[in-house]
Amino acid sequence: MSTTVLLIFAVILSCFFLSYTWYALLNKGTSPDSAQKFYNNPVIPFLVTSLIGFVVLYWFLPPQYDQLYDISLINIGLIFGGSLLTFLGFCRSKIIGTALFVLSALVLTIFLPQGFLLFNGTLPLIFDRILTFAIFCGFVFCYQYLNGLDGLLATQASFPLIGAIILSFIGALPVLFGGMGGILLAATMSFAIYNWYPSQLSFNNAGCQSFAFVMTGFYLLCAQEGCATPILIFSLYYVIDISLALIKKLSLKDKYQNIQANTITYQTNVSGLEPGLICENIAKLNCILLIFGCFQAYSPNNYSLLVLGLILSVWFLHHLLHWQTPEQSFSEINKEVFSDIKNNLNRIKKPTDNDE
Repeated sequence: MSTTVLLIFAVILSCFFLSYTWYALLNKGTSPDSAQKFYNNPVIPFLVTSLIGFVVLYWFLPPQYDQLYDISLINIGLIFGGSLLTFLGFCRSKIIGTALFVLSALVLTIFLPQGFLLFNGTLPLIFDRILTFAIFCGFVFCYQYLNGLDGLLATQASFPLIGAIILSFIGALPVLFGGMGGILLAATMSFAIYNWYPSQLSFNNAGCQSFAFVMTGFYLLCAQEGCATPILIFSLYYVIDISLALIKKLSLKDKYQNIQANTITYQTNVSGLEPGLICENIAKLNCILLIFGCFQAYSPNNYSLLVLGLILSVWFLHHLLHWQTPEQSFSEINKEVFSDIKNNLNRIKKPTDNDE
């Protein structure tokens, strides 16, 4: 086993145990009233252990030459610095948090490599940057709507990270990015242990926005290396569920003004399915999307597997929402169709008989 693999494995394992120990102490010694203070917030172990892991890999990993764009401590600092500012701002007020978050996202977008275009040159640089900034902000801001169900936030966040690790193994992403994805996954999984239903620890709004900033910042780094479409496929459940919830809100009907209540997972939970089973079903969907996304890395076009994943996700979420409806066999469906046809013919024939 090479030195590089051993170093990455050691750093990932260390980050997991460090964050897990921190969460265990936090869970044991924190009262409910003080759980959301700065030093007791569950997002702090995630940020600190991930930052330490990133810096260790950057300094001690042997030089790699498989990157399209070099990253530096400035890139890492912008991601974690923006995440911390977002957290501190939301701890004060929603207005301050939103302002600091938008400012941090803007700075991060400005410092993107000049040669990187998210839309592959189909748009001028200025419009490409504006859309990249808007997508980044939307992706981060909507993460809070995953936070209402125990375990869902960690479940959704884990699979794009697993996907990044696999992409690194197959050569679609640099080795360094696979290590970074492993570090974020280790910190996320240690949190998931305490966030799984019934939850013992959970993020507040400030912590969730900070967590989402780091995750989306990492996705943006992966997009720089040409893996924007695979990362999007890994996140299709999140994109579809939130998009449908936002569309309902735009209808301006009073019952649809709570975006979180509009999500399919929330409605499924209200209908009686417990959070643990909902997360297991989302994990099954994400496993399939994981396969699609990894094949997409070497697909001849950027659309076929994305469209297939979109159709599959919509179908899966529809069945999840209607989980109480019993599945019908093919023979039962045929019987029902023929029965409907027969009833319709009888309705047509009945007026004719009366006329005679």
